[in-house]
Amino acid sequence: MASHTEVNTTGPPPLPWGWERAKRHLKDVFNPTHAWYYNDAGERVYGPVERRKLVNPLKICATLTWQNWLFFLVGLWAWTMDGYDFHAGSLSLTNLSAYFHEDREVISESITLTLLFRTIGAAVFGIAGDLYGRKWPMIINLIIIAALQIGTVYAPDWHTFLAVRSLFGIGMGGIWGLSASMSLENMPVEARGLFSGILQQGYALGYIIAAIFNLYVVPNSRFGWKSLFYIGAALTGFVAFLRVLFPESRIYLENKAKRSGQKVSVKEKVKAFSGEGKAMMKVYWKRAIYASLMMAAFNFSSHGSQDMY
Repeated sequence: MASHTEVNTTGPPPLPWGWERAKRHLKDVFNPTHAWYYNDAGERVYGPVERRKLVNPLKICATLTWQNWLFFLVGLWAWTMDGYDFHAGSLSLTNLSAYFHEDREVISESITLTLLFRTIGAAVFGIAGDLYGRKWPMIINLIIIAALQIGTVYAPDWHTFLAVRSLFGIGMGGIWGLSASMSLENMPVEARGLFSGILQQGYALGYIIAAIFNLYVVPNSRFGWKSLFYIGAALTGFVAFLRVLFPESRIYLENKAKRSGQKVSVKEKVKAFSGEGKAMMKVYWKRAIYASLMMAAFNFSSHGSQDMY
């Protein structure tokens, strides 16, 4: 965003909480001649807001190189398989209920545990991706997910099944961060907004693919509900194989080269990483809370319908 001569870093004096503050906020929303925003230098300033012109999506797509497309499509497929592998459990609730002789409500505990353990996977593989690159952490992550899909099939009892799906949640939690960073960081900045939205739809695509197999393969397979997990393991392993065939993220390698010669331990790297996270939260904690609440509402609606009905 271009700088403006009228911009200042103070803005109007803050108003106390109440009707006057609400009115000024609504005025900024619906008639934003002046508003708070972040300029190109990252400074929070107050002034006239210049709206960027919309760009034809086809022109944005034309700016991508074949390597941009390669990184994006493999990242999209990895995220798609993440959605497939998770929803294989949701789509199998009735079959799992009959197999383990438990009520459907009890079987749904596996969904809850899977989602709870995603947070651990996001932290573990997110840090691993920043420390060791986008390639091998993703490959290992995908192999773990494929193995746990097979483990799901061979769980001898209900409690073992719960344990396997909890571990699967850790593996599942790592895929989005690794896929997003690999897919988007190598793209032109102008393309990242459009393609981040397309990338997110991989989760829904995974659900659709799993639903199709559940409708037409599971009823006709001698493996029954287990075939859904066998297919998921095979496709996830195939994505891991594809990722082996092309190189590390160029942006990651460039950032690594800038840090060359700085020998620090893994403990120091993790400490630095957590320090950056704390510094970020001090500045953007309101946005983080807002985004978390918004995504919680979206997920409540999403999983409340997809998984329960």
